[in-house]
Amino acid sequence: ERLLLPASIGMGKRRKEKGSGGAAAPPWTLWLMVVVPIVGFLYLRVRPMDSEHERADDGTEAISREHEHLDMVRSALFAGKDSQYTFDKDSETWSYKPGMTGFARAEYWEETYKKSDRTYDWLGSWNEGVPGVPDSALRDVVAPSLTRGSDTAILNLGCGNSKLAEDMHDDGYWNITNIDISSVVVEKMSARNAHRKPPMAWMVMDVTKMSFEAEAFDLVIEKGTLDALFAGASQLVAPAVDEA
Repeated sequence: ERLLLPASIGMGKRRKEKGSGGAAAPPWTLWLMVVVPIVGFLYLRVRPMDSEHERADDGTEAISREHEHLDMVRSALFAGKDSQYTFDKDSETWSYKPGMTGFARAEYWEETYKKSDRTYDWLGSWNEGVPGVPDSALRDVVAPSLTRGSDTAILNLGCGNSKLAEDMHDDGYWNITNIDISSVVVEKMSARNAHRKPPMAWMVMDVTKMSFEAEAFDLVIEKGTLDALFAGASQLVAPAVDEA
């Protein structure tokens, strides 16, 4: 693009040479008169773009989380020799075979939790419900039944890296036992919550083969564990329910 400058800039020298009335303005002054407005204009044009870039950066963490969770699902359903889904290149179709996917395997969860130190709630949370639906948080549904308050003995099945137990503890429900089949996540979540008083219990245990005494808990809560079992090995759902 061509930049059109005020005519006086190009004519200043000739005016001085011809001795026309009045002293010509110094060249640096004239340049400032042109450059400053241009710089100001460009700054105003570029700054909104920077703001948009900053807003995009703010969403990077959320996008990274979603990609991480999608990778978890892919590796559980489609990876390895035990996958329930196989792709036929000749017919370009997927086929399904009943079996046990990663979701039901301790090895899968061990490897998955080794990859990340983040917390994540798959299906809702204690404090947040369905957007636009009042009283839909887990607290709204569960808390009214916990009449014993802080003495309520709670068993959290398949705790994973969810903040469910932490949020409940913050609300005064301190007697919580958390179990998961993954020793990796149990160790990480135990360390993460080591500062809490009274402390919560963290144990490595299979929900289909629990070792607790009958009626040891006032509340047994799970959020996604039975879904994972159903997707990974549906035949394990009934034993898990019987144990609880």
